[in-house]
Amino acid sequence: MKHVLLLLLSLIPLIGLSVIMLALLMSSCSTVNNYSRDSMEYKDRQVQNFKDIPYELLNNLDKMGIDTLSELNEYETNYLNYIFRLDTCDYNFVGAKVRFIGSKKDFFVDERERFKRGEISGVGGCGLYILNANQKKKIGGYDAVISYWKKLRVSDDKLIEQLKRLR
Repeated sequence: MKHVLLLLLSLIPLIGLSVIMLALLMSSCSTVNNYSRDSMEYKDRQVQNFKDIPYELLNNLDKMGIDTLSELNEYETNYLNYIFRLDTCDYNFVGAKVRFIGSKKDFFVDERERFKRGEISGVGGCGLYILNANQKKKIGGYDAVISYWKKLRVSDDKLIEQLKRLR
């Protein structure tokens, strides 16, 4: 790590301090696998409007939801990290096992069709539940759950029970 820091410091004149600081921050971030807390965290979709989503992500919508695997591909990971604003060290979808209430395929089909029809916003009622280690064990090792087209957030216990029945 000391060698990396020295290398980064020597590059400051070439690439700027902000890039160096970002690299240091990212190297110290925790991944999804060691994220822990006592209760389930819930987060609403943060970016609703397609105009607020970078073209590079929207241009790859056809590469998302092409299977029903709980593991996300690179395009799905980047898109979900963006719409939920998961750009912090606390949690992101890289390497995550994700359960959709509905299906991953249906979520991305809805998202893609709404974009192609020229609608303003993506799938509504979209929320992310980030599970703790105990909850992960109860529902088969999923790191997170995404619900969509839901008006109300369900309690942690109800969500766990619902997911157990769906297995």
